[in-house]
Amino acid sequence: MKKSIYYTVKTISTLLTTAAVAVIIFFGYLLYCNIRNMEVPTLGPFRIFIVLSDSMAPLMRTDDAVIVRSVDAQELDIGDIITLRAFEDNAFITHRIVEKNIAEDGAGYEFNTKGDNNNIADRFTTPEGLIVGRYAFKLPQLGRIITQAGENPMYVIVAVIVVIAIQFLLGQAETSLNPKAKQKEEPKPSAPEVFSTEA
Repeated sequence: MKKSIYYTVKTISTLLTTAAVAVIIFFGYLLYCNIRNMEVPTLGPFRIFIVLSDSMAPLMRTDDAVIVRSVDAQELDIGDIITLRAFEDNAFITHRIVEKNIAEDGAGYEFNTKGDNNNIADRFTTPEGLIVGRYAFKLPQLGRIITQAGENPMYVIVAVIVVIAIQFLLGQAETSLNPKAKQKEEPKPSAPEVFSTEA
């Protein structure tokens, strides 16, 4: 029983360590992007956006983090979800393609889009040059955490301290439950003493 508990604690400890390292790297990268004044955090072909409305509900909700990947306009088709830069307010919008046409000047494509939760299509047409990428996946409510961490770094510091404390407690439990450690502590039986006498 104790052996199975030991391996459970060890597995949890390993997973927690991996998750903690990933979170620290992720927020460290966001801090780097902020220092470099990057408009959008970028990692290779991927970019991270925070959803600000429910126009794509139920697929995306406010405060979800959306990951999009760079894509060639030729690969896009009706039904794909894309992130684009709007002409008028210079904002980023993530909506679904409802129409794809060759541009009037013959140079590339242009797209009509619509939010899944909107009653009407967007009032603008987007040329391929304003498309940032195609939707890859989302991380629910991560945007709220990113925003709060950006406004108050103490959240991240407290989270790191809590993780370190949990890691310490798990380490202590792992050590006390380790069957190999107990075997080392148990003294080996000593050889029986032999007494000799001279006749």
